[in-house]
Amino acid sequence: MRGNQESGYGASVLRGQGQVRSSRVRSGSDAPRREKLALGKSRGGKGLALDRLRHLRIAANGEWLRMPKDPAPASQEAHHEAFSLPLFTITMLASLAGLAALLRLAAPGFWTGQFLSTWEKAAVAFVVVSLANGFVEFFFHRYVLHTSAVPFLRRLYRQHTLHHALTRIGRRRSRDGRGVLCIENKFPIVEPEQGEASFFPWYSMAVFAALATPVLALMQWLLPSFPWFFSGYLALAVSLSLYEVLHAINHWPFEVWDPLIAHPRWGWFWRPVYAFHLRHHAVIDCNESISGFFGLPVADWVFGTCVIPRTVYADGEDWSPEKFNSPQPVWIIRQLDSLARNSVRTRRDAASSRAEVPVRALTRGERIAAWISHGAGLAIAVAGLALLIVFASLRGSAWHVVSFTVFGVTLLAMSAVSTLYHARRSDAAKRRLRRLGQAGAILLIAGTFTPILLTTLRGPWGWSLFGVIWGLCGIGAALHVIFGGRVSVTSGLASLLVAWLLVFALGPVITALPAGALWLLLAGGLCYLLGVGLYRLRRLPYRQAAWQGLAAGGAVCHVLAMLLFVLPHAA
Repeated sequence: MRGNQESGYGASVLRGQGQVRSSRVRSGSDAPRREKLALGKSRGGKGLALDRLRHLRIAANGEWLRMPKDPAPASQEAHHEAFSLPLFTITMLASLAGLAALLRLAAPGFWTGQFLSTWEKAAVAFVVVSLANGFVEFFFHRYVLHTSAVPFLRRLYRQHTLHHALTRIGRRRSRDGRGVLCIENKFPIVEPEQGEASFFPWYSMAVFAALATPVLALMQWLLPSFPWFFSGYLALAVSLSLYEVLHAINHWPFEVWDPLIAHPRWGWFWRPVYAFHLRHHAVIDCNESISGFFGLPVADWVFGTCVIPRTVYADGEDWSPEKFNSPQPVWIIRQLDSLARNSVRTRRDAASSRAEVPVRALTRGERIAAWISHGAGLAIAVAGLALLIVFASLRGSAWHVVSFTVFGVTLLAMSAVSTLYHARRSDAAKRRLRRLGQAGAILLIAGTFTPILLTTLRGPWGWSLFGVIWGLCGIGAALHVIFGGRVSVTSGLASLLVAWLLVFALGPVITALPAGALWLLLAGGLCYLLGVGLYRLRRLPYRQAAWQGLAAGGAVCHVLAMLLFVLPHAA
């Protein structure tokens, strides 16, 4: 592992971003003890002036979340989540079992193919996916957790920034009154509140598996003799497990690491193991790997971001800029860093300019068009529900009546909430109705496919997809009602998983439905997507009427698909 030249903006940004309440006070004798364990002197840097300039440039680019320097002290009764290995093990095993069951039900052909391969090919696929996971972790850590380059994942960025603030390695004035700069080390997690945002949520395996499924499906299609699904999901579980376990071990109290680092025989091994992630908390643009490739930071080696420090950043140790220098990554990473910074700056400048421009008031014509379109949409929903129930009662079975009613009710609910939202003037009422409208849109996805799943497909396929889709959409809708826009990422990933489930089910659906039904379903979906896109264009005239008109068109297409093709024809 090689060190690189450094500049110390990372720790100086973290310094002061939230103070961790601690009853554990280190005595003055701790600093000399840890300085004896220092691993040597760091290489020379570019100086404090350049460090300060780069720090200011990073801050100007908006890459760091501004956090209060002196938050209110936490209540002793406050609950702080901590990483639980038993709970993590249970959720990981449950996720793997759920993925296996879903693969068995949704793609029986792929399921059978997993058992036809040899163990050698399974091992090769496992190693390939594990290596890919190490590079995915690098880019995810660098461009999602440390740079808000992906807008809809900004919550992960904020949470990870909080984790670094609570476990920061920075600088402070010495407590002896001399005013000398010394190192402040909060890296060990020794207080309950430091565990905040230090581990992934329980559903992470399911989310990462949903994102990896299209890639695994492509690999299964290209190389069908390899068990990509079994090996891929297992490799993902191992990588995520290594991430959580190694990360928790890295943040153990220094008293646990002390005898390992000072061990006369094995200290050479434990010193870089401990110092690797420690260095990342001092300067965030190095040592991005946690799990890596079975614990090896292969991506950092390849991209030139691996730095093994010659110090353990002991609390109270003399501070110097050379200890906080940044590495010089390879050309492609420098270009990606520049693109990420420019993307964040452009997006935030645009958001700032939008905030300065007052919201354009609707013209009289736009208000009339909005009311007409909402009224028409509500009338179409009412008429659609009535037609679905009547014709299902006349020409279909009890399953048709129930499933058509579910579809019609979800359609009517979304239209009614949308109309009420635009009729209300109170901000509080609009906030509540906005949450209900977002939940209604998610439930409409499940409601639209209910007649197809319960009448056309039925059997194991239909019932399995019915349960999974309604479960995911129900959870997403409930989260929207309770938490509002704060769960937009979770609901978006749930919708993505539903979409991939429907892709897996596309073969049986195409076989079961006439071409006319498929075209109407596709046309309706495109109407909804186009309407959402137009509604997000805030400066577009008549955008409310355009959205509601296209939503009404999508509803008409889907109602016709049910009446003309899903419902049996009269004898």
